Amino acid sequence: MGNFKLNEKGVATVIVVGVMSTLLILGAGLFYLTIHDLQRSRQERLSNKAFHVADAGIVKTLWHLRTTAGLPGSGFQVAVDDGTAVVTYGTGDFSWTYDITSVGVIRTDIGEISKRAIKVNAFALSIWQMNLSLGSQSLPVGGNGINGTTSVFGPFYVRGNLPLSGTCEIQEGPLMVKSGELLFQSNSALVGTETTRVTVFVEYGAFDQRGNKKLPITSFTYPETGNKILWADYNSNYSSAPNIDLPQMQTNDVYRQFARNESFDPDDDQCLEPTLGSSRTIVGYPDGNTAEYKIIDNDDTTDGDTDLVIDKNLNSFGLTYTDGTTTNDTLINFAWDRDNATLYVRGTVFIDGDLTIDGDTFPDDIIYYKGNGTLVVNGDLTLLNRFLPDGKILDKDNVLGVVTDHDLIVDFGGSNSQPSRADADFSGAFFVGGTAKFNHNNLSFVGSIVAGLLDFTSSSNCHLFTHPQLPTFLPPNLPGADERMVSISNWHEVRPPSVVTGTY
Repeated sequence: MGNFKLNEKGVATVIVVGVMSTLLILGAGLFYLTIHDLQRSRQERLSNKAFHVADAGIVKTLWHLRTTAGLPGSGFQVAVDDGTAVVTYGTGDFSWTYDITSVGVIRTDIGEISKRAIKVNAFALSIWQMNLSLGSQSLPVGGNGINGTTSVFGPFYVRGNLPLSGTCEIQEGPLMVKSGELLFQSNSALVGTETTRVTVFVEYGAFDQRGNKKLPITSFTYPETGNKILWADYNSNYSSAPNIDLPQMQTNDVYRQFARNESFDPDDDQCLEPTLGSSRTIVGYPDGNTAEYKIIDNDDTTDGDTDLVIDKNLNSFGLTYTDGTTTNDTLINFAWDRDNATLYVRGTVFIDGDLTIDGDTFPDDIIYYKGNGTLVVNGDLTLLNRFLPDGKILDKDNVLGVVTDHDLIVDFGGSNSQPSRADADFSGAFFVGGTAKFNHNNLSFVGSIVAGLLDFTSSSNCHLFTHPQLPTFLPPNLPGADERMVSISNWHEVRPPSVVTGTY
């Protein structure tokens, strides 16, 4: 019995030791799991912070692209709360495509580092680098972004389908088609050539309406004729065309105020005060108002009822003073010289009604303009003959901007069936909230037309040429002149580099 009791005590000891060991093991495991979960939760929090820091770096980069002429240096850093975004970038195939990487870095007090990286491909471009047709405001799915077809030389942006018929061609590029397809309707339609390729960004691809088949965005041949009709570079990093909307116009009252302020501010380098002393006043303005000489409006209300026609029947104005002396050519800000068929526009001029330009009784049927200025037209602009800068070439001293929320009507026949940039029928920077309508054949334009809709249904063999330097010498108060349109094509997270340069 005594031995049995002794054995019972030994067994109890073993059991206690076993239970304690089990509890110790379970406790250690629970402690390890708790520490591990805390570490994992901490790492996740740091990783999420690093991701948001990286995203903040992308946002800051897009802000720079939108509001400045470029990014600061070849890279930069952005402090975000307790982290740093290290941003690097490079340009793509064009000066306005960017490959941007932002690495979000979080460093803790105990030396931990967490990194996440985001890469985006972005467009950042001025609308005044291209000709642009945004389609109607309620463009249906499958609707055309332009009516009719034309040839375009330079960057071209269309929202909606782009039909290519006849001898229509797209050269130089890039060609961007948003919410639509390229619709080939003719063997003679071209996008680039075998030796001069055009980069294409097309959201819904290309379609052969003759053969009723989908076409790849690449070079291909019509089997019936052997004619190559599309030679295009397709950039997979920028596979989607950017989303561009017309920038907001100022209200007519704001434009009127710009013109009024310039009429009275002799220190403004865009204007010349019409009253220079008590005895000398510039004379001859169409509405008789020499005080607010940059406003054409008979009743001083913004209701669009004061039309202006620039033609042989309109007497010269803005050139002389009441004492008979002549103004200095370089200081004229708004004037019409009938003898030399020249319209002077510097700064902003507001016309409260339709504007018609008719040069058919002048030599070469041309009206010229001088100055770097903008005509704001509270009505339609109708061109009945050629309208060109002095010397026929756009430059920083002679470029005209036109702003209208109505229509541009080009209602004369072109002068050359095979034009070039040096042989245009009209030139400038035209912002047309409505439709830009071409009513005759062989018309050529140099500059940029930013329009709600380009309409060529009443014309053929028209040509649009961009001017690469136009955004650098735009006249004042054009919508979108001081900003670039920024759009992301691709956004994805990438593996962060093992070493991040810079201090953080």
